[in-house]
Amino acid sequence: MNQYYNNRVVYTRYGFVFRNLISNDFETYIGDIQSYFRCLEEERTRAFEEAREVSYNYGRFLQVTEE
Repeated sequence: MNQYYNNRVVYTRYGFVFRNLISNDFETYIGDIQSYFRCLEEERTRAFEEAREVSYNYGRFLQVTEE
């Protein structure tokens, strides 16, 4: 019984180490993916603003060249 208990304590210690490693990796992954999504959102916003400006300028171009 004592040996089983000792093995269980060792297993628990290793399990704790692995749990921490996996938890840290997961938290790093979540942080990285959130940064990536923020970057995508910033670029999407910039691209829409650029498209809006280009569309406005094109509309002005069509108006000026009709006259």
